[in-house]
Amino acid sequence: TRKEQQGIRENTSGRVTTAGPHSWQYGYFEIRAKLPSGHGSWPAIWMLPDSIKNGVRWPRCGEIDIMEHVGRMENKIWFSLHSERHNHTRKDTKQYTIIKDYEKVCTEFHTYGMEWTKDAIEFFVDGESACSYQKTDDTENQSEAAWPFDQPFYLILNIAVGGGLGGEIDEASLPYQMEVDYVRVYQK
Repeated sequence: TRKEQQGIRENTSGRVTTAGPHSWQYGYFEIRAKLPSGHGSWPAIWMLPDSIKNGVRWPRCGEIDIMEHVGRMENKIWFSLHSERHNHTRKDTKQYTIIKDYEKVCTEFHTYGMEWTKDAIEFFVDGESACSYQKTDDTENQSEAAWPFDQPFYLILNIAVGGGLGGEIDEASLPYQMEVDYVRVYQK
């Protein structure tokens, strides 16, 4: 993310995505990264399904947030699953978001992992389980609206700037930079 000298936008952000050439259904995903610091930074390692490219809209399509971080909450990491039934826009249902504290996420590399099977999704930081969601957690609604995670998803690594979650941008912290050592995907 950098401050623009010219153009329409004051700040630009960047992302790397595997949309098109690589999608996966299930597997173990491991990304070693050092996150940016500073108010306004909003880095994420996340996934969207191929179906979003074919017109299935969010949140019905599903979203997997392997790691989400907000610069103004420096040592907190968010892990989320979003679906039509479980997302932040619905106030009448359980959200599948856990926020946990970790030290030095902006000054040291950490490994963010996810084990994704047909029955569960479990998130890891440095090899330790952070949280787990089971397909059967929603006993009232065993449908695609509650669990759209049985389809191919592609990977996205990005830094968003500002916005509702990122908050006001700290100009002194620019440019924001997420350093990525590696991305590994394992499948059986």
